[in-house]
Amino acid sequence: MIVVLIYFFDKSQNVFACFIENNSNVCNLAIMSGTFIGFLLTIATVYFSIPNKSDFKKWFIENGHHKIFIRIILLGTVFFFIPIATWIIGIDDYYILGLYSFIAGCLEVAGAIYYLYYLTVKNQL
Repeated sequence: MIVVLIYFFDKSQNVFACFIENNSNVCNLAIMSGTFIGFLLTIATVYFSIPNKSDFKKWFIENGHHKIFIRIILLGTVFFFIPIATWIIGIDDYYILGLYSFIAGCLEVAGAIYYLYYLTVKNQL
């Protein structure tokens, strides 16, 4: 939803034009995307390292939060692969797609951090 609002704001104000004009910015965006992919994989590792017999993980699975959490990690990873792919392809028209995808991936990281916080803090149950 927020990405759609950013898209319409960008179309009316042309906010990201100067960002897209410089090819080194697109390269840096791809590098940051790779870093965030590593961060999401680390979060997935933390999730899978929690024992299945812990009360909180049982509660987490019973209430369906594990599906949301895994979707956040998968979607975030896919969103962060798009800027890398647009940088590798190198077509200027696709750079804006990579930027919007990066923003969407950052929102997925925020959701993953939220779930990771509750996984680590509330695991004492």
